[in-house]
Amino acid sequence: MLGAALGVGYSPLVTHALSHVPPADAADASGLLTTALQLGQVTGVATFGSLFLSLAARAGGAGAHAGTRAGLPSSPHAIALTSGWLAMLFALALIAALPLARTVAALRRPADSGR
Repeated sequence: MLGAALGVGYSPLVTHALSHVPPADAADASGLLTTALQLGQVTGVATFGSLFLSLAARAGGAGAHAGTRAGLPSSPHAIALTSGWLAMLFALALIAALPLARTVAALRRPADSGR
C-alpha cells in the first residue's frame, strides 16, 4: 500500500518541485534534487536497517543464532518497533511540512489573484 502511494505521489512531487525552475538551471536543479533524494533514502535505509538489526539481535538472546533462520536475525518485535519509529518520523515530517505548505500557498495567493 505504501509503495503504491509513494509511486503515485513521487512523479507529481518531482514535477512540482522543478516546475518553476528556469530552463537554463533545470539540469542543475534536477541533479541537486536527485542527489538530495538519494542521500535521504540511503540515510534512511542505513538508520532504520541498523535499528532493526540491533533490535533483532537483542531479541535473539546471547545464544549463537538464537531466534535466527539461516543466520539472519528475525523478530516480529523488531519489525513492529522499527515500523513504529518510521510511522512516528513520518508523522513528524507531515506536521513539519504543514506550515511550509501554508506559507507557500500564502505567498502564491497574491500573485495568483492579480491575474
